[in-house]
Amino acid sequence: MCRGSGTGEHDFRQGPGGPGGPYTGEAMRDREGLLVRIGGLVACAMVGFPLWPALAEGQLSARVTFLGLGGLALFALLFWWLTGGREPRPRGVQLGIVTVQILLALGLTVLLDYTLTGILLVLTAAALGSILPLRPALLWVAAQTVGYGWIASLVFNSGVPVVVTLSFAGFQLFALHSAATARREREAREELARAHAEVLATRQLLEDSSRAAERVRISRELHDVMGHHLAALSLSLEAARHAPPEETSRHVETAQSLTRRMLREVRRVVSRLREATPVDLAGALATLAAGTGRPEVHLTIPEELRIDDPERAHALLRCAQEALTNAIRHAGAKNVWIELTQGPQEIELRARDDGRGAATIQAGNGLLGMRERLEKLGGQLAVDSAPGHGFAVTARVPLSPLGAAVP
Repeated sequence: MCRGSGTGEHDFRQGPGGPGGPYTGEAMRDREGLLVRIGGLVACAMVGFPLWPALAEGQLSARVTFLGLGGLALFALLFWWLTGGREPRPRGVQLGIVTVQILLALGLTVLLDYTLTGILLVLTAAALGSILPLRPALLWVAAQTVGYGWIASLVFNSGVPVVVTLSFAGFQLFALHSAATARREREAREELARAHAEVLATRQLLEDSSRAAERVRISRELHDVMGHHLAALSLSLEAARHAPPEETSRHVETAQSLTRRMLREVRRVVSRLREATPVDLAGALATLAAGTGRPEVHLTIPEELRIDDPERAHALLRCAQEALTNAIRHAGAKNVWIELTQGPQEIELRARDDGRGAATIQAGNGLLGMRERLEKLGGQLAVDSAPGHGFAVTARVPLSPLGAAVP
């Protein structure tokens, strides 16, 4: 969404997923998430379905039945909350919810004394696969399987616990592997979308840089070649004007006048070609933001922004890209704000996020590269962060004309 504010600025807000139609980005995640949530609720319903006949036949008391239904309802609500929402939950919160669900599943096994409660552990195994790396998730699944097997050995008939526990262990491993694979594929799609956006943004700046370089090359050729020859022609005709044959004087003066006019035209063309065409930094940043799945990017650029030097535009683009990369991989941010301002002598880019922040800032390759790129252009980089207050980057580069005027 591109929205102009009252201060003459554009506010580019790219939601998660960016453009690409209803089957990519956030729309695809919504569809996948909805299928998972519906499947989980159906599984919970199947676990609770036998309770009503058991209550009617007197196999379970009303108190046990309603406690069981209440536990299943709580499990289903936690599952719905855990798998819903576009914003990622903190990992600690997710693991806490899964722990409560595991305890509910084991408690319902003791309370209801039937094997279908193992289905709930299959759902928690799928959740663990989408939260944790494979090895830690396997440890969690092994622990909950051992707990289920121990309870089964106490409450079920002889011979049943081993068969039931091994069966549900296989289902859990399958669910864990499927969820982990889906998570890796989702992360790969998001990384590919970000890389694609970076390539598009860089290509835009390269195209602007190529056009500017071609204009300078043509202007130099016109000035060095045509300008030199026409100036020599003017001098030759000036000498011919003073030649003895008086009848040629008028024609020579006319030729000289035409030559001067041609020189003026050449200078006019050279000056027009050397006029700097602004680099579309705003478009490149919007393309970069559009390919960011998470966090949400808020991009503010003044309408009057003009940057003529492709190298400076490229440096600012890379600073914005590095700030986004930090927010995605390290900060755990939900939002990133990127703002460009242009003063009489410099352009400033400010990027900040609402991530976890850090007490100390360790300059890695990304920050070092940003600083070196800016200092090469006479610019500066400032970094600020604090625990719980996100990460902020301020980059400044001086304005510079693309080239000197043609004499």
